[in-house]
Amino acid sequence: MRIDPSIRLPMPTDQQILRYDAIQKQAQKFVAQAFYMPMFKAMRSSPFKSELFSGGQGGQAFQAMFDGVLAERMGGAASSPLVSAMVRRLDPETDQLMKKLQARGYTIRPEQVAPAYARQREGKPRATTRAPAPINLRG
Repeated sequence: MRIDPSIRLPMPTDQQILRYDAIQKQAQKFVAQAFYMPMFKAMRSSPFKSELFSGGQGGQAFQAMFDGVLAERMGGAASSPLVSAMVRRLDPETDQLMKKLQARGYTIRPEQVAPAYARQREGKPRATTRAPAPINLRG
């Protein structure tokens, strides 16, 4: 497929990008909890499991935690077809626009269009626009 660079694409608004990012993150969490966690649970209770690499009591105590982290990592994979299908179904207009922009080599991240949103996600406080007033201690 040949892409004509002379055709201009509309740029997504900040709200569209933030909504698209939020939908993508929630879809990743859902996929991790609904698909990968039950798969790990079934795998751990399989009659064919080997005791060779079981990990003993410590392995049993932390197995659910390890499975949760592993499921989140697998669900958070950018190329997960399940996540892509859910995002495409929940927000088809923005998904189609983002795919077209990615095909042209654009990468749009929420951090680029909304720095306050990026700081909020990282847990950093918002930047103030002016310096705080000096405190007069002399009375």
